[in-house]
Amino acid sequence: MPSIKDESTVKAIAREFVSNGRNKTEALRTIGYKDSYCDTNGIGVVYSNIRVIEAIAVLDVENGAKLEITRELVVKEAWAIVADPTSTKTEITRALALVSDVQGFKREAAPNKEKEAALAARMTDEDRELAGIAALVRTEQEARRGLKLAEVG
Repeated sequence: MPSIKDESTVKAIAREFVSNGRNKTEALRTIGYKDSYCDTNGIGVVYSNIRVIEAIAVLDVENGAKLEITRELVVKEAWAIVADPTSTKTEITRALALVSDVQGFKREAAPNKEKEAALAARMTDEDRELAGIAALVRTEQEARRGLKLAEVG
């Protein structure tokens, strides 16, 4: 069993903990601790050690700096694609989506699932049919508008 007194063990614990998604048990198993130690109070002993805490903090700072540089490069490249007059609409859309993802602005696909479910539960069959017809009418109107714009342009 590795010794927590050894500096290389401390660094290995921190490295494995940070790299494996912050799973304490798996990090200890990976560097050679026995399963019985990992599943008992061993986790508390190891992760309450001040040297392990400091080693993890150092890696977090290093990784944070690397992540920020990577983020900046991605955003810079994406804006270059947007500014490039030869970029297609698809490339521009993808670049803008990437920028919003990197900066944390991405929304869930359907953020109001609960509201939709509650609304569907309150609707009668007739209401559902009318809503479907209204959606078809709106879709047809939008399609006609698009055709008119295409004819004019």
